[in-house]
Amino acid sequence: PNRSLVGVILIDIDHFKAYNDTFGHPEGDVCLQKVAASLASTVKKFGKEGIVSRIGGEEFLIFLYGYKKEMFYNIAETVRTDVENLRLKHATGPNDVVTISLGLNIERAKPETNLQVLYDKADKLLYKAKESGRNRVCCNLSAVGKNGVKK
Repeated sequence: PNRSLVGVILIDIDHFKAYNDTFGHPEGDVCLQKVAASLASTVKKFGKEGIVSRIGGEEFLIFLYGYKKEMFYNIAETVRTDVENLRLKHATGPNDVVTISLGLNIERAKPETNLQVLYDKADKLLYKAKESGRNRVCCNLSAVGKNGVKK
């Protein structure tokens, strides 16, 4: 059996409705394209397999596998800082730039592992990131024990 870890990162652009309301939908589309390009570029930097997709509105999903557990968090945090470092102007964001909130769920891949369960757990973590101030990564890293075995 495959003993690799898998991770799902759910990403939401912070206060995107306010962005569209301030700058208009054409600029909102440009912002989405720049954020998507940044996500793909960051994942590619880490060299292993990853899938980046837009799942609707201002939400994105990154599926990763084959990393050690700490690397999942490092990738998510790098994704967050790389978007912030784009310095895309935002009327309501911290420091007036576009930021993102991320929910990261890491699990040991098992035959019964399914994307919906991974997604649902990541979604709860994303909600927690947004609830606790946005522009941050919330993850279940502590729930994944030594060598990625669930505690």
